Amino acid sequence: VTEEFIWIVSWAGGLRRYNITENEWKRVPLPMDDQFELNICGQSIDSNGDSTYVFEKNELHENGVWYLRDYYLNPRDPEDDCDTLCGNHNHKAFSVLVYGDTIWVGTANGINRGIIDASADYCIDWEHYSYPTHGLSGNFVVGLALQMHKGKRIIWAATVNADDPTEQRGVSYTTNDGLSWNTALLGERVYNITAHDSLVFAATANGLWKTEDGINWARYKPAQQRIPYSTDEVLANEVYSVAFDTSDNSIWIGTGDGVAHSYDLDGLDWKIFRAEYDI
Repeated sequence: VTEEFIWIVSWAGGLRRYNITENEWKRVPLPMDDQFELNICGQSIDSNGDSTYVFEKNELHENGVWYLRDYYLNPRDPEDDCDTLCGNHNHKAFSVLVYGDTIWVGTANGINRGIIDASADYCIDWEHYSYPTHGLSGNFVVGLALQMHKGKRIIWAATVNADDPTEQRGVSYTTNDGLSWNTALLGERVYNITAHDSLVFAATANGLWKTEDGINWARYKPAQQRIPYSTDEVLANEVYSVAFDTSDNSIWIGTGDGVAHSYDLDGLDWKIFRAEYDI
């Protein structure tokens, strides 16, 4: 949620934003699979001297409509109906992160970094990063997080293997806004990632991991509740979600056996919450 919009990702529904002032949802175009960039803002001119935008009137739009030249919004699989126009994995959106004039979107074909131009109806110019060209571990991007530490900005992504058999599950991150990418936790199925100050937390199929440098990672033991007279513990390895609460410097995790909360960042003592059930 930003001042102007609510942003959502909805699988084959793509990236959408809700204009809080105008009470209206709109689709937001992302690059096609074979595009490393998509410039939407202004009247960009292509190599043939034609404008990116074309204006026409038709029966459906009485007052006319602007559309992108040579652009095809299609979230179907690329191999479907490829005799006509192929689908795009990059139009399947799974994660979104917005701050200032910047938006990052993770899809089934990598990561997209957009610059939002508030002076031009909040249009977005995109750069598209994918495996293997840009060094991600995998192209299926299910989580994104922003880390700010000592004036340095790091973007973290939970990157899962997609179509290419050489892709790997793990974490991908950039310290220079996408110019280059590094990987970590290779082999781990990462569901969710979050960061605060020097700490980065990754929720994975094998539990919760923590790092302070992106290279050396430590895995938490399953959450145990050591509050007096309690020996309760989470009886599941998978941690599906993690959140850092900046109001009291505590962490929350979501598992297959309930939610757990801890003020101890080393995870030695948790409080466990579950739905009511009949023993």
